[in-house]
Amino acid sequence: MEDEMGVFGKTAVRAVEIIQSGSVQDPNEAWEKGAMEVSRSESTRNKGCPRDSFLGLCEEGMVKGVPPGAYTRSKKNKQYAVSAVRLLAKSNNLPTQSDLWAKISDTAHQGQLDVVYELWQQDLIVDPDNFARRNR
Repeated sequence: MEDEMGVFGKTAVRAVEIIQSGSVQDPNEAWEKGAMEVSRSESTRNKGCPRDSFLGLCEEGMVKGVPPGAYTRSKKNKQYAVSAVRLLAKSNNLPTQSDLWAKISDTAHQGQLDVVYELWQQDLIVDPDNFARRNR
């Protein structure tokens, strides 16, 4: 059985690398390609919550090298990811995923923060101060 811990974050990072390479421009297609490279599990590759969190961040222009656009219909997963980035930007130290998730939602975590944390730790999130100024 494949370990899902970290798979979604690795997929998000790989998707950004694919976009930044210029071989694919659409974040949906880049996620699919990244998922195929990172995971053998079809259910893991098709899990919607992490994908929609990634696409939500892309949609808002919060991922380096990815232009803002219309990439997902998911409102909740996008909101979770955007809220997490804003809270991380205000934190002096990196909170645990469970502590951060408790501030965002009272539902079960479905891989959304794996995406946010890995992008954050790989410095692939647009500087939140620049993001805030750009979207006033």
